[in-house]
Amino acid sequence: MARVAFLESSIPLTKTFVINEGGNLEKSSYPLVSKFTSYEEDILALHELFDAIERHSSFNRCLLKGELQRPLIKESRAGSTSASIPTNFLVLDIDANELNTIESVEQLLRLLPPEFDSISHIVQYSCSMGVDPHRTLSCHVYFWLDKAYRPSLLKEWLRHINFQVKELEGQMDLTASGMALKWPLDISVAQNDKLIYIAPPFLGDGVEDNFDLGDRVSLISKDKDTLKPKLGVVNAATNKELEAKKIQILRKARGLRVRQLKTKKMGSEDVVTNPDPIT
Repeated sequence: MARVAFLESSIPLTKTFVINEGGNLEKSSYPLVSKFTSYEEDILALHELFDAIERHSSFNRCLLKGELQRPLIKESRAGSTSASIPTNFLVLDIDANELNTIESVEQLLRLLPPEFDSISHIVQYSCSMGVDPHRTLSCHVYFWLDKAYRPSLLKEWLRHINFQVKELEGQMDLTASGMALKWPLDISVAQNDKLIYIAPPFLGDGVEDNFDLGDRVSLISKDKDTLKPKLGVVNAATNKELEAKKIQILRKARGLRVRQLKTKKMGSEDVVTNPDPIT
């Protein structure tokens, strides 16, 4: 059983789309808020997670990836999660801006390792799809795991998949610092501190929602109800070597000099301490 937390703020946790004075579509980013109130649910299976996401999204809440160590009542969530508490579900973050050859969720899943075959999942499309005409495929895909796993292991597994699937490895790019990778299949969503935005968009007067893929949140039933990650094939040292090599290949392609990456552990993240100068 998993204890899943949903967070609420005084501001709806979604994007707002309006038509500005020039007649153009204008969208806000997700709001930066400092105080949250938590609502927790005990969940046993994927279909219960689906029901909870549908219910809480209607209240403009977000999902917190990771169990809370204490309830929140109009307060900061800083220090409210532990990076090491095992999790019962996995979230894939699909962004076609990073995966420009991927046109559907099923197409991506067919590229992934065999353990993803015929596994039931939840698809939650972003609030920009159908509203922002420039937005292509963008969604979260949720899988219920066969047992609880430490987030750090799942993060290394996602890192491994990025390198093993040639369609993903071929679309890696550098971040703005020039010293780290943009992961086509985001690895950070495995962490216990990530906010997963689930609420529908807020549309101002004259803004049309042309989303045509059915419900923004849907449960896709397959032959198997749980996903069993193959963590035995993952080697963190190999991942680190591949990452360093890929960074230098991409730097060379950009005409940047080879540099030794230096990082410092801050919470659950490795922070680059010697980035290139940027504007």
